[in-house]
This record gives sequence, C-alpha cells and structure tokens, in this order.
Amino acid sequence: MLLKLLARTEGGRVRSQADLAVEEQASKTAGLTKIWMSSLDTRVRKSHRKLDVQKADKDGYFHYGS
Repeated sequence: MLLKLLARTEGGRVRSQADLAVEEQASKTAGLTKIWMSSLDTRVRKSHRKLDVQKADKDGYFHYGS
C-alpha cells in the first residue's frame, strides 16, 4: 500500500512539473487564465470543491472565503 501511495504522489508531482513547464512556454505567446478545476468527489476537500471554476487573480492566486 505504501509503495502504491508513493507512486501516486510522485506521479502527480512529475505531472505537475510538466504542466508548469508547458504553461511557461505557452504564456510567452498567448494570454493564459488559470481556472481551478476540481473532481468534485468526496475525496476532495470541501474548500477545494468550492473553488471549482474560480479564476486566479492577477498574481495567479485563488481565494477561498473572501
């Protein structure tokens, strides 16, 4: 079980790093808007479900409860 959890965590980290690299390249030529996308299932924190489809501010941050 621990090995499975470790593989899932590392897989997510690698995917996030790749997404950031692609975003950096694309932002050089296109205007990008960050939007929070949640899976909306019971494993997702309630606060993260509420952020679903929210746009980031000009600094790239999302705000919950403000």
